[in-house]
Amino acid sequence: MRKIMMNFSKQNTNILFVRSGLGNPYDILETSIIHHFKKEIQYFHSILPDQNLLNVAKTFQPNLIIFFSGFNVSTNDLTTLKEMGYYTAVWLLDDPYITDITQAMAPIYDFVFTVEKGCIEFYKSLGCQNVHFLPLAVDPDIFHFKNELDIKYQTDVLFIGNAHPDRLLFFNTIEHELVKRNMKIIGPNWDKLGNFRLRENILVNNWVSAEETSKYYNGAKIVINMHRSVNNPEINQNHIRIKAISMNARTFEIAACGAFQLTDVREELINVYIPGDDIATYTTPNDLLEKIDYYLLHEDERRRMASNAIKKTLQTETYTERIKQLLDIVN
Repeated sequence: MRKIMMNFSKQNTNILFVRSGLGNPYDILETSIIHHFKKEIQYFHSILPDQNLLNVAKTFQPNLIIFFSGFNVSTNDLTTLKEMGYYTAVWLLDDPYITDITQAMAPIYDFVFTVEKGCIEFYKSLGCQNVHFLPLAVDPDIFHFKNELDIKYQTDVLFIGNAHPDRLLFFNTIEHELVKRNMKIIGPNWDKLGNFRLRENILVNNWVSAEETSKYYNGAKIVINMHRSVNNPEINQNHIRIKAISMNARTFEIAACGAFQLTDVREELINVYIPGDDIATYTTPNDLLEKIDYYLLHEDERRRMASNAIKKTLQTETYTERIKQLLDIVN
């Protein structure tokens, strides 16, 4: 029998949040989530996974221990925590790309939260009793509309993200056209681009802070969003090829800045936004080029869609809302 009672309210909830310990971009997400947890509940404590988890739990006596990503935590510690009577939850952030790894750890937890809706049945098939879709969201304290920006943040077309193999292939396919546009690229590993001329468009070949990212989004006429592909066997660990249908956090961050977004299509998109009304989509490299040229010439449409997207995002896609959803589920 569990000795720690599951009774959540702002007054009596004790939550211990174990960070991923994986560095950026996880640190950026964790900082925002921790900030909003502290707003919502009275007793909250966060630690890194290399701290003495068992001693902290004994001292803090949490109602629930939440592991962000769940890596860098030993199975022995998790088993001991359950034997001590503590409830545990994991928020899996990289689904479905690393399910070869998460399939071993997920059944240990009392609650499994995944950012990928397509993984719910997979975890249930492993024997997980409480599996829930909890996508990432946006911190509007960081990602919001900004009026005045330095000229260095201003560009026609912007992409921010890691240079995964599928993205490199996509951009290399149309590099001869992209170099004709006022486009900037930010993120790690873009020096691997095959075309030297397009490499000159790389503004920062590394991660930038969330605050800087927000400024770049605000300064761009068009922000490209490109989800990671499941068809990257050299970096993915998803041998059964679970389909990715859910949106990344970038979708919400771009929208919360009041920026116009041109995104590839995920099935879950229509459950939040209306394509053509809140957000624009593309399907192929050539389609992307055509949409870029069209929307650069139609500022009124960009502004209308961006205005619609920011309203919807701030109503339902913030970390405050996600934390409420999580607490409602575990209660």
